Amino acid sequence: MHMVKDIAYVDLAHTAPSEALASFMLRRFEHASFRPPVAEVPHRHNYQEIFIVQSGHGVHAIDGQAIDLLPRTVSVITKGQVHIVEHLTNLTGWLIRFSEEFLPTDMLGQPGQYQTALFQQLGAIHTITVDAADLAELARVAELLEAEWSQPSTLEQERILRHLLAVLLIKVERVFQASAGSPGQQREANQVYQRFVTLLEQDFARHHDVRYYAVALGVSTIRLSRSSGTILGKTTKQVIDERIVLEAKRYLHYTDMSITDIAVALGYSDPFHLSKTFKRIAGVSPQAFRDERQKMT
Repeated sequence: MHMVKDIAYVDLAHTAPSEALASFMLRRFEHASFRPPVAEVPHRHNYQEIFIVQSGHGVHAIDGQAIDLLPRTVSVITKGQVHIVEHLTNLTGWLIRFSEEFLPTDMLGQPGQYQTALFQQLGAIHTITVDAADLAELARVAELLEAEWSQPSTLEQERILRHLLAVLLIKVERVFQASAGSPGQQREANQVYQRFVTLLEQDFARHHDVRYYAVALGVSTIRLSRSSGTILGKTTKQVIDERIVLEAKRYLHYTDMSITDIAVALGYSDPFHLSKTFKRIAGVSPQAFRDERQKMT
């Protein structure tokens, strides 16, 4: 296994024709087959990604979990997740990458933002199968994006791409919510939960207590826990601890950092406290988890 001191972030790369756009990229696959070079290592994305598969097959890994790319599936990969494509076989579909600043500003400021249903570090369904009607609807929007993406780069093109992307995200979110069976009455819980997970992404390595997040969000600890329970069926403390353990697993699997250094990176002055939390969530000690992962590679 190739070991490194930290997990590299990969910025959004571009190919013709729209080199000038620094925050959006689209690739159309037509019966594509691909296997990455042996030297390629898992990496973190510095952008969001959607994979729409019409036909064919592939496998990619998100945070070490192999996930099939099957016909009529939609996959999302969240900024910061550790990702690698293992192979594509005769695959037809679209790969769409974008940074958050590319979205229309109203999408970033609305309650129940697109991140709630789609781009979460915790609790997200990374891949779902859609029915033929939903796939056809998503394909129509993706085709419009593809057609616009193929045009010369202009200010008007960027505006059109932004809003077509917004349409696609709303439609994908609708499909994901339907798959999860999310009723309309969850809207308030979604609003609180989204604000929580956004703050958690910023501060999980510094703050591990529920009260910090409740105070920062201006809600009671009871209301915050109610929102976590409604969305994930977990307490707020469980969500915090699982986010910490997820990051610890990334370090243990993809780097050669010592457990003491990982504990410090995650805000623990004593590695014993990280080990205790890790074993409670993962069922094994950090060292046992690392040893098991190394046996698999």
